[in-house]
Amino acid sequence: MPKSILTSFVQDLVKGLGLDIDLEDSPSYTLEIQDKAVQLELDDTGDFIFVSTVIGKVPSGMYRESVLEQALLSNGYPPPQFGYFGYDLNQDILVLHQRFHVTKLTKKTLMDAIPGFIQMSTDWGRAIGSASVPIAAKPDPSQAPSILEIMGIKT
Repeated sequence: MPKSILTSFVQDLVKGLGLDIDLEDSPSYTLEIQDKAVQLELDDTGDFIFVSTVIGKVPSGMYRESVLEQALLSNGYPPPQFGYFGYDLNQDILVLHQRFHVTKLTKKTLMDAIPGFIQMSTDWGRAIGSASVPIAAKPDPSQAPSILEIMGIKT
């Protein structure tokens, strides 16, 4: 039986990370990348692959308002974007997510997108972890680390 499109992309991604893992078909995968649990899943229509990670808990009050204001500003920048912020009211957590249309997605596109996504989630997570308000900045893909740098592999 052929593997699903999600499994094929995740298989390519883990091979690109230098891992030799044969994946079983699954509706979603969680990869640990730089101490971040990165979830990859196919939407119900099969048209998009969603990538998401939890940034962290954001305490209520003025601090939360300031963080969410910066997240909204970040979401408003024109493409290219490393990801978009969402907030889960039930768990008080900030989440970073991105979606890719499967017909436009290539192994290279995914490999190029993950480092900026991880860097953005790490930067925002550090700021929130130290009770600082992250500042929204226009993503600059030329400043994103490579996938090898994200994995700590020296070239």
